[in-house]
Amino acid sequence: MSISCQDNSVTELKIMGDKLVNVNDFNGFAIPNHTLSESFSIDSFVTTLSRLPSLRVLSLVSLGIWGPLSDKIHRLSSLESLDLSSNFIFGSVPPKISTMVKLHTLTMEDNYFNDTVPDWLDSLSNLTILSLKNNRLKGRFPSSICRIKTLTVIALSNNELSGNLPDMDL
Repeated sequence: MSISCQDNSVTELKIMGDKLVNVNDFNGFAIPNHTLSESFSIDSFVTTLSRLPSLRVLSLVSLGIWGPLSDKIHRLSSLESLDLSSNFIFGSVPPKISTMVKLHTLTMEDNYFNDTVPDWLDSLSNLTILSLKNNRLKGRFPSSICRIKTLTVIALSNNELSGNLPDMDL
C-alpha cells in the first residue's frame, strides 16, 4: 500500500492485493478466500473516498473486490488515474464515469464486466490510456473511441467484441 499527500491532502492511494483473477474460472457466484472482509462494500468505500477532494490517483488492484462497480464512483471527480484491475467486478461500466473528465488513465482489465463497451467514452476527452482487456465485454467497438484525440493506448483484447476498431485520427 502507498499513500501520497500534498498540502495535507491525500492525492494518491494505491493498494495491491494478492488475489489473482482467472476470467475463465469465474461463473458469477461468490468467490472464496476474499482478500477483503465479506462485509466490505465497494459502494461504502467509494463514498468514504469521496471525502478526499484532492485524490488524483486511485489504484485498487488484486483485492478480491466482488460485485458491480458502484455508480457513485463518479463522485471521485478529481481522479486522473483509476485502476481497478484484477478483481471480480462484473456488470456494466457505470455510465456516470463519463463525468470524470479529468481521467487520463482508466484501467479495469482482468475483471468480469459483461455488458457492452460504453459508447460515451468520448466524454473522457483527456483519456490517454484505456484498458478494458480480459473482461467479458460484448458487442461492437463503439465509434466514440475514435473521437478521443488524446488516446495513445487502447487495450480491449480477450473480450467478446466484434467488428473492426474504427480508424483513429491520432
